[in-house]
Amino acid sequence: MPTVILDPTGVGTNGDAWVNSGGANKTASVNLPDDEATTRIQSTTDSDEQSFVLEDMPADANVINSAVVTARASESAANASMAIEAWQGVASTAGSEIALTTSWVDYTMTPPQATFTNTVALINSLEIGVQHITDTGQFSRVTSLYLTVVYQTDDGEQFLMFLTSWLPPLLAVASHGLSVGDISRILRKMKNRPSDKWEFQKILRAFILRPGFMFT
Repeated sequence: MPTVILDPTGVGTNGDAWVNSGGANKTASVNLPDDEATTRIQSTTDSDEQSFVLEDMPADANVINSAVVTARASESAANASMAIEAWQGVASTAGSEIALTTSWVDYTMTPPQATFTNTVALINSLEIGVQHITDTGQFSRVTSLYLTVVYQTDDGEQFLMFLTSWLPPLLAVASHGLSVGDISRILRKMKNRPSDKWEFQKILRAFILRPGFMFT
């Protein structure tokens, strides 16, 4: 399945309190590639938030498998900490407090998929960012911030996977009249098995399997 990295394209609507350092603007300072301390955003004020809007998903994206926010961050001196955040409309989520070090490190946070990143439309309206938690006087610093998304393309790709990987065993189980539970157990043992319960249900509906179904 394809993977795409979505960079910030502008400041978001859920906080604009961090300070730009080195780059043309805050967005440019957190865009890839990483350049460590050359361009960055930073804050020393407790609870300061900085949010960004992102690039849109590719036009052929159809199903979202996973989405992870990455921030490459460090502190200016001991005891600074921050959190990675995401916003979807009026809803917000934050990762655990990160105790930063003076070394640049990649930190990640996975927003709850059901309400934040479950569809292409949700990804396209997502904002990501950071919050300086503590301590006043020591900078939390971020040099890159982005969203990594694993996705599937249009139904043609899914149908090809169905034909090449799932159809032969489905034909076999259907010919033996196995139940949905039996089919589920077989699919979970396959190398290219359905990734979640919704995909499994889609396969069942597409093939119109019923318990006890027999070929004649």
